[in-house]
Amino acid sequence: GGSRPAPPPRSAVERALIEKLTSAYTAADLHGLVALLTDDVRLTMPPHPFEYRGRAVASQGLGQLFAQGHRYQLIETRANGQPAFALYRKDPHAGILHASGLLVITLAGPRVSAMTMFTPSALAPFCLPRTMPA
Repeated sequence: GGSRPAPPPRSAVERALIEKLTSAYTAADLHGLVALLTDDVRLTMPPHPFEYRGRAVASQGLGQLFAQGHRYQLIETRANGQPAFALYRKDPHAGILHASGLLVITLAGPRVSAMTMFTPSALAPFCLPRTMPA
């Protein structure tokens, strides 16, 4: 579960988990991504009032996202000391990537215990653009 402490920032354990998560997310590998989650993982998207709780429900939510055909490029950063990613979605009609949001990851041991997706406006303090060449 999520009660294990997070690995130290920039440690080998954190680095390996970030690499697996990035690879699974960019490849829309639902099985690979879900394998990185704790049993009691929480997925939230402030300011929306919903949350997905637990691996099975999170798998359904992520599965719906990937089933829509969206593919993402992730730019790694940190937010409040936690691993975070700017998510960019490829425009199907132009060679442009559009900011989709800021994904902040909470770790518990070698797994992800929470994923919080913020709107694209959250990218401004990180000096990350709203669009970029694909």
